Amino acid sequence: MQEIILEPRKYAKGKYLRINFIAVEWDRERRAFAAMVMFHKTRDRQDNKPLGTILYADNAGTLSRMLQEYNLLYPVREETVIGIPEPGEEIRCSSYSDGAYARVEDLRKPTDCS
Repeated sequence: MQEIILEPRKYAKGKYLRINFIAVEWDRERRAFAAMVMFHKTRDRQDNKPLGTILYADNAGTLSRMLQEYNLLYPVREETVIGIPEPGEEIRCSSYSDGAYARVEDLRKPTDCS
């Protein structure tokens, strides 16, 4: 597993989206990395919901550059470590912007929904 660090950036005060959560996994069907990026709720409205996007990349280097450039547009609030699994690995690496490490989940194990 490869790790990258997203650094917080200064920004002007106002209504800007900020990255809150990133989950990276290998998508078997597309044979590519998939990174789900979720944003913090904005403060201007009470009834809004967080938005998100999914980024796809053929290799870990490209995904790393895409996430670094995405951080320029929607910077994290605190230093965030992002885990990128190896191609074909059945794990999901989840990172919150207030956490200093990436959490790893095994996708082969069934989850208990009870």
